[in-house]
Amino acid sequence: MGQANLQEPDQRMFTYGVLPNGDYIDISGGASGPSAPDNDTLQRYQRELTENSYYGIVDFIIPMLEDKERADAFKTGFYMDYNQRNYNQSSFNYPYGRAPEPSDNYSEYTPTDGETWADVFLNPDRSGLINPTGVDGNYMMSYAPVNQTDSATAQGTGAFYNASQAVTASYIMADFKLFPQLTLTGGSRFENTNLKVLGGTGLNERFFPNPAYRPGGSGLAKIQQLDLLPAVAATFNLTENVNLRFAWSQTLARPSFKEMGPVITKDFTDDTYFLGNPELTLSKANNYDFRAEWFPRAGEVIAVSLFYKDLQKPMEQVAFFDTQLEQQFLKYVNAPTGIVYGIEIEARKRLDQVAPWLDKFSIFFNYTQIFSQVPLDSTASAFLAANNQPSESRPLQGQPEYIINAGLNYDNDEYRFYAGLFYNVTGTTLYAAGAPFVEGTTVVSYYPDVYQQPAPSLDLNLTQGLTENWKLTFRGKNLLNPFFNRVQTFNGVDYIYSSYTRGWDVSLNAAYSF
Repeated sequence: MGQANLQEPDQRMFTYGVLPNGDYIDISGGASGPSAPDNDTLQRYQRELTENSYYGIVDFIIPMLEDKERADAFKTGFYMDYNQRNYNQSSFNYPYGRAPEPSDNYSEYTPTDGETWADVFLNPDRSGLINPTGVDGNYMMSYAPVNQTDSATAQGTGAFYNASQAVTASYIMADFKLFPQLTLTGGSRFENTNLKVLGGTGLNERFFPNPAYRPGGSGLAKIQQLDLLPAVAATFNLTENVNLRFAWSQTLARPSFKEMGPVITKDFTDDTYFLGNPELTLSKANNYDFRAEWFPRAGEVIAVSLFYKDLQKPMEQVAFFDTQLEQQFLKYVNAPTGIVYGIEIEARKRLDQVAPWLDKFSIFFNYTQIFSQVPLDSTASAFLAANNQPSESRPLQGQPEYIINAGLNYDNDEYRFYAGLFYNVTGTTLYAAGAPFVEGTTVVSYYPDVYQQPAPSLDLNLTQGLTENWKLTFRGKNLLNPFFNRVQTFNGVDYIYSSYTRGWDVSLNAAYSF
């Protein structure tokens, strides 16, 4: 059982651009966030989320032979997982006046002499009432809040969703030795998914085309599905310390509440809007794996793995640009198919055989090379080919070209001291797949894919035991503090989509164990 709560009572943000000469400019393009009608230089958000989760599991193991040296067994079990979430948000922008005079054109109040948009907004000359004489009956405040999540004024961007997911499952499997060197494992898992997301009605038809979100609709999206997921595996002991492993399995992935919820939310980390997609469905995968592993000594391994995944309806994050609102959005969609395959090399080694004084040291290294492919539809292929861009397929969103992990450990039990230095870098990754610009039913352009560039990471962990029960731990994360760059390529030229650093993360804590 668990409970999570999130409250953001008043998140405020000023948005503006800076020209090369240092001048500030309004970059809203006259639109206000997802769908309100006016400038969004100042925005305010209020959000709250409550989630409750419950789960239980029961397993039964029945030996199939009386020989205790044999591990042959029949296993069965049951699993239940229930999650329920309530999400509410309010978002506002502050256009200037909404009155005939003075104009609400922000260009009249462009920041100068080192001012920012915050200075413009807080200037006493633009406080209180505008048009105080009441011409045309207007007594509007100078900056009037507009509720972006009100369907009557914001074309329905969504203000809430109530969601629940119940997964009940059972499985049967068996382990048995066909002969002393060969162990077989096989079985199947039955999973029943009941996922429901209830949102508002009267929502923006361009973003939520399902009639369920029109006035009088149910506002309900649901996935109710029973799946049979078989799996088989074989382990062959080539020698005492060398194993060959083969496995095949079917698995599935479910969309999260956020990914399905009929709400447009603001992500403050990279200044983007995320659009929930109630049309998402489950994704399935056929997984094929082979692994050869050698254990030279205790705590050491050298292994090579091959893997292949055949995906049906994989869920991918896409980026698209709404030409009417002049605003970019991110959302998840189901691609028709996809494949992922690659090779992994893993090694762990104690260093006492290198030199006696290194007996407390060990190293590990892991390298994975990944290839992925998602076919493009005929419309996207034709448009990209006409613009001299790759047109047959693209990588699967979220799959990097490679992953490297390496580390150095020092473990001294006598002095209760441990130190670890860890390095990681992930290859170029498709952060968001591009989507077409559509006017009516015609594709007029194509939004370029967004790629995350490699950013190496270095972490340090030091632990000193003080007594049998007390210990101090120091952690330093992201010590290299690299730039995280995302780029888009158009006509062979790379353009920066976003660039930022995360800073160091340093902590010191004391722990007492009973």
